[in-house]
Amino acid sequence: VVVRKNYTADSKRKVNKVVKANRKYKDTVFRILFSDRKNLLSLYNAVNGSNYEDSDVLEIVTLENTRNL
Repeated sequence: VVVRKNYTADSKRKVNKVVKANRKYKDTVFRILFSDRKNLLSLYNAVNGSNYEDSDVLEIVTLENTRNL
């Protein structure tokens, strides 16, 4: 949820508007972008400050398949 502070047109007072994120859409975009193993490895390296190069050794664990572990 993102709260944006805007000024109303007829006054100088601030009005808080709540903008709700479409989580399903964001999840779909994330999955599309990072379904490519090279992009996923790049994300992993950026988040962890590492410099791995072999995307074949990635083990992808999602919430959907954690029940099987």
